[in-house]
Amino acid sequence: MATPLHHEDELLTTMNLTMPRKDNTPLKKAYKRIANLKDDIRRLCDELQRKESLLSTFFACLPLLSSFIVSEQSKRLAQCSSALQDTVVWDPST
Repeated sequence: MATPLHHEDELLTTMNLTMPRKDNTPLKKAYKRIANLKDDIRRLCDELQRKESLLSTFFACLPLLSSFIVSEQSKRLAQCSSALQDTVVWDPST
């Protein structure tokens, strides 16, 4: 975790980066920016792992889900087929 920047006579540490003791504002800003980017990378890696886990779970359920969808579609087609068989074929010549 990033530690906050302390006043200049102390050793300033941000993540694994050791900042110089003297007041060097652009360098402090750069170290702070690097620390923020490392936090962002860590957060995004965690988010990616959660999404990969969800995707793996979905892929594990996919065969069952697919067979359920095929079963439901087969039932609907059977119902449509039986409904069509109960109709009389129309002959336009009569």
